[in-house]
Amino acid sequence: MNQAETFVSDVPVYQFKFYSVRTGDMILSDRYATLDAIQLVNGVPVLQTRQLVPQAEIDANGFHDLESH
Repeated sequence: MNQAETFVSDVPVYQFKFYSVRTGDMILSDRYATLDAIQLVNGVPVLQTRQLVPQAEIDANGFHDLESH
């Protein structure tokens, strides 16, 4: 195996705001997600919260919980 095959790439994740039907307000998520995942939930990324995490720590839906690590 060469170095390229063993390299794990980092992925940018962001906190995001989403509309809460319950409160009628935009809420800041405690979770971090990829831009694609944020778009799927109609969220708005908070670009200043960008963090790089290993791809292996991103779940199948594109979410990552930085607080758990």
